[in-house]
Amino acid sequence: MIVEHLRDGQLDYELGKCDELRNPPVPVWAWLSLDGREWAGDLYGWAANPNGADDGWRGLVGGVREFAPGFGAEFLGWVPAEHIRQRGH
Repeated sequence: MIVEHLRDGQLDYELGKCDELRNPPVPVWAWLSLDGREWAGDLYGWAANPNGADDGWRGLVGGVREFAPGFGAEFLGWVPAEHIRQRGH
């Protein structure tokens, strides 16, 4: 059960920052510093310094983080390139 959803328009807003879109999105593993672990998600695109910081390329990754068995929350965020790897490889 997903108990927390993304705000309406949030994905479209962040996609507008992408320099390179991935269509269709690419299944990836993304290490999230919030949890200190990897989560399965989808890579929607890439951008250089999407939030104004001079910190290099980041991938826009979205997915669901499980915080208790059977309960999850959607996430969408800019993940540093070195913390993303394609699933299945």
